[in-house]
Amino acid sequence: MLISKIFFLVLIIICAVFYVMYLWDFALVLLIISIAMPLIMYLSLRSVKKNMSVEFKCLSNSSAKRENFPVQIRINNNSFFPVGKAEAFIQYYNVFNNTINTFQLHMPVQSKNSQSVVFNLSSVFCGIVKIKCVNIKIYDPLRIFSFKIGKNLQTEIAVLPSGHDISGIVNFTDRINEESSQFSEYKPGDDPSEVFDLRGYYPGDKLNRIHWKLSSKKDEFIVKDYSLPVDVPCMLFLDMKCYEDSDFTLPVFDTLVETLVSVSQFMLENERVHTIVYFSGIKNEFIERTISSVDSLTSAVQELIYSVADNLYC
Repeated sequence: MLISKIFFLVLIIICAVFYVMYLWDFALVLLIISIAMPLIMYLSLRSVKKNMSVEFKCLSNSSAKRENFPVQIRINNNSFFPVGKAEAFIQYYNVFNNTINTFQLHMPVQSKNSQSVVFNLSSVFCGIVKIKCVNIKIYDPLRIFSFKIGKNLQTEIAVLPSGHDISGIVNFTDRINEESSQFSEYKPGDDPSEVFDLRGYYPGDKLNRIHWKLSSKKDEFIVKDYSLPVDVPCMLFLDMKCYEDSDFTLPVFDTLVETLVSVSQFMLENERVHTIVYFSGIKNEFIERTISSVDSLTSAVQELIYSVADNLYC
């Protein structure tokens, strides 16, 4: 752009000297054109700036680690003049890391039209990724002048952790919740408040579990299997306190949340309803969420990630 300005400045000087030395009409016309051209470019570009708007947003609320998530820039040009070049300056970073990544996007924008550009980003760590459009520079066709539009537009997305398989079993006999309203669909238990299944008698079955009325009709002993409560008291507490801001803050946070998700998924696979507790830096209080399904776990983890204050201290 500086070269274009120098070129037109030299051109105007040459035309002015040419007009002084040669009193021809052509020299006057050439001088007027060389002066008018930058003025026309400036006024048309200023008109375009007043009639342009920018939208900047993530196309999804959350994404998994190492998966691409789309971000959209949409420029609306309501003027009669096209923009040959629009240059967007983008920054993005994870709130648990001080590393800011930058890049540029280039696009044309036609008159009375809209131009949308979708680009993909990804993160190797979970957390909140903030994306910022610092500004968008628009240029006139001759690249003499430029104006900035869409300054400091921001959006963000929650990058969710990945769970890992855990081998093992869950002991259901450690505690009994007498007020349980949720029972296993696959395993019998010792809660007499609900019958899990009816089956034939096996040696060693307790006599108080025999269904006498049904046994008299079937002419064989029928035994009741009681239900197994799955919402017995169980709590997972996540301690996210960070004592210093360092390069390890983000990996440690990622490991903690991923461990929580893995253990919680293991509990769900074994039909163990449980509760997770964490401290919200935004609300400045402890949050307690009951996890009874994959959807409730996903919602709780997304809420957990958004709850951490953007000061690297939990």
